[in-house]
Amino acid sequence: MELKGRKVLLLPKLNKEQMNLAEERLTKSGLKASVGKPGSLTFAGGDSAVHLDARGLAWSASDPTDVIAPLIPSLLEVTPEHVSLEEALGMYLKMGSQSDPVIRFDTRVESFAAWDLLRSEDECGLTPDEHSVGVRLLRSYGGECEVLTDFPTDRCSTTRVGRRQYYRSTIVCEDAAESLRVIGRRKERNSYLPRSGAISPKPFRRLSKSDLHEVLADLGEWSSFRLG
Repeated sequence: MELKGRKVLLLPKLNKEQMNLAEERLTKSGLKASVGKPGSLTFAGGDSAVHLDARGLAWSASDPTDVIAPLIPSLLEVTPEHVSLEEALGMYLKMGSQSDPVIRFDTRVESFAAWDLLRSEDECGLTPDEHSVGVRLLRSYGGECEVLTDFPTDRCSTTRVGRRQYYRSTIVCEDAAESLRVIGRRKERNSYLPRSGAISPKPFRRLSKSDLHEVLADLGEWSSFRLG
């Protein structure tokens, strides 16, 4: 995937042991590692620097696959790290309140400038773990929400992203969950998170810990974390 002149490789969310393993293997191969912002490493010494982010992506001016892909089998063998509900929640969501009834998704690439590029090319960057969280969260609500759709609905307005036409649609949350697109798969009818990565279910309610546990219970191989 190419975004804003960068070649991007989407990965599972990586825990500390996996990041340490990646650093060890790549420095042994001759690359020089440096620490960037928390949870990220930069490896220099090849054709161009490769940036590895624990949130689950790598990027470079050239394709980072040759550097990162050989690591993936070893990374997947690492035992998942057990985290609290609050820690897991912080990796994916920022929940709202009655005074601020907005739920904000923390995605790898499905927001803002990258969102514009993906929609203009009819592509999707929502990874399976993010998709699972999104679907389960939407199904936890019985009301409506506004999402972007590639099909018209009874309550929608037309918008364009690049040369492509979409619709800002207010639909029931169950329909949004059913049509939410995931990377590598395109349905006949697709919905997407808004550009801001935020939704406002109506009526809004605070989800219980039990509800949130269900939302985050099964993240699959695209996350190296499990609820403890």
